[in-house]
Amino acid sequence: MKILYDEENTKAASLHGFLAGRLNIEGDDQVNIVLGGDGFMLRSVREHYSPDAVFLGINCGSVGFLLNNLPQDLEELVRRLQSKSYSVQSFPRIRTHAEGLDGQTWEAAAINDIYLERMVPQANHLRIVINEITVVEKMVCDGMVFATALGSTAYNFSAAGPACHPSLKVLCATPICPHTPRLHPAVLPLDSTIQLEVLDPLKRRAQAVADGVVFPNVLRLTITLDPREVKLAYFEDHDYTAQMIEKVLAV
Repeated sequence: MKILYDEENTKAASLHGFLAGRLNIEGDDQVNIVLGGDGFMLRSVREHYSPDAVFLGINCGSVGFLLNNLPQDLEELVRRLQSKSYSVQSFPRIRTHAEGLDGQTWEAAAINDIYLERMVPQANHLRIVINEITVVEKMVCDGMVFATALGSTAYNFSAAGPACHPSLKVLCATPICPHTPRLHPAVLPLDSTIQLEVLDPLKRRAQAVADGVVFPNVLRLTITLDPREVKLAYFEDHDYTAQMIEKVLAV
C-alpha cells in the first residue's frame, strides 16, 4: 500500500500524516491511496499507472467526483483501509495521437477527457470525422470535448454535454461554443474513432488537452479507445448515482 498526496493541499497533507503512522505501507501491495482532489487523482493515475495498480481516492478537494468521501471518523477510515472494505472497478481510458505544426507528435491516455480548444482570440475552424464519416467539413467553434462516461460530468457537462452514469461504456462528443453549424452534443460507442483537423492552423492555433496535459499548436488529433483500463477502488457505501445527484446534477 502506498500513499500519494497533494503536497499543496493542506487537508491532504494533514491526512497523510495521520494515515502514515497507522497503515502498513510496505510490501508489494498495488493499492495507491490518493489524497487530494479530482485533478490530483488524474495526475496520480498518469504518473503511477500500471496494469495491476489500484487507485483508491479520498476526497480532500472540492467536488471529488472520482473519489471516496472522507469519513467523519478518521479511525473508521483506517479500519476500512486495513480490512480492505472496498471493491475494485475497472474503467476505460481513451487515447489521443496528436500531430503538431512543427511535425512533433504526442501520445497520451485519459480516464476523464480529451479536448481541443483555441489558443488565440479567433475561433477554431475544425473538420470532424467520426468512423471515417465526415460529420462537419468546417465547424466554427471554440473547440470539442471528448469524454468517457466517468469524465462526462466535468468539462463535458459544463459545455452542455450529457452527464452519463460512470458504468456506461460510451464516448461523449460535445462542441465548445459552436457558432456554425450548431452541432449538438452526441453520445457515441466507446470504440469510435474520432479525427479532428484544424483548418487555417497558423492563424487559428489550437491546443489539445488530455486529462490536464497540454499539447500546443496541434494540427490533427485522433482519438481512439485505449486497451488498458484503470482500476479504481471504492468503499462499500459508495453510490455513483447518489454521487452524481449530490455533487453534479443538483448543485
